Amino acid sequence: MLSYRHSYHAGNFADVLKHIVQVAIIEYLKKKDKPFTVHDTHAGAGRYAIASEHMQKTGEYQDGIAKLFGKRTGFGVIDQYVSLVEKLNPVGRLTDYPGSPLISARLLREQDVLQCTELHTTDFALLKREFADDKRVQVLKEDAWQGLKALLPPQHRRGLVLIRPTRWKRITTACCLRCKWPWRNLPPPPMPSGTRCWTATAQKALFAVS
Repeated sequence: MLSYRHSYHAGNFADVLKHIVQVAIIEYLKKKDKPFTVHDTHAGAGRYAIASEHMQKTGEYQDGIAKLFGKRTGFGVIDQYVSLVEKLNPVGRLTDYPGSPLISARLLREQDVLQCTELHTTDFALLKREFADDKRVQVLKEDAWQGLKALLPPQHRRGLVLIRPTRWKRITTACCLRCKWPWRNLPPPPMPSGTRCWTATAQKALFAVS
C-alpha cells in the first residue's frame, strides 16, 4: 500500500509496543549461539526525524516514545528498548526515532542477518543509505509477497518475521509453508471502539521460531 507512510506514525504507542516485543524476541533468539535471520516485509525508512513535517503533523510520538524517553521503568526489556533509542540520540534529547530495521540491526550479532523489503521509492532510498555499510543487512525494493518468496527460507532456519497486519494471515501461512516452521503468532491487538484505522495498519504482527 504505497499511500501509507510510517513516518506519520513512528514512535506512537503502537510502534513502541511493537518495538518492545521485537526487542524481547530478538534477545530470546540470541540465547543460542546459532545465527538467525530477521525478515522485515514493510521496512520503511529505517529512522525518522522527530522534527520532520510528517511527525510534527500528527504528533503521535508524544503519546508514545516521548513519554518513555529518558526514564526507567524497572522492567528489563522496556528499559533496554528505551536505552537503545537513547543511544541513537546522543545529544540527550529526542531527535530521531528508529524504525524496526534499525532496532534489529542494533541488536543483531555479527553472524545474524537482516532482510528488508520496501516498495516505496523514497523510503527505500533512505533505507538503502542507512545500511549501505552494513554487510549483515540486505535491502530490496520489492513487494512484501515477492520478497518472501525470494528470500525465504533463510539459510539458518531460525528467525523472526515482521509483517504488516493487513496481510498477516496470507503471509504467515506462506512463511510457514516455505520454511517448514512451527510458529508462535502475535496477531494485531483488538482496537478500541472508534480507533482510527491507521493504528491497525501501523501495528505489525510478529512471529518467531527458535
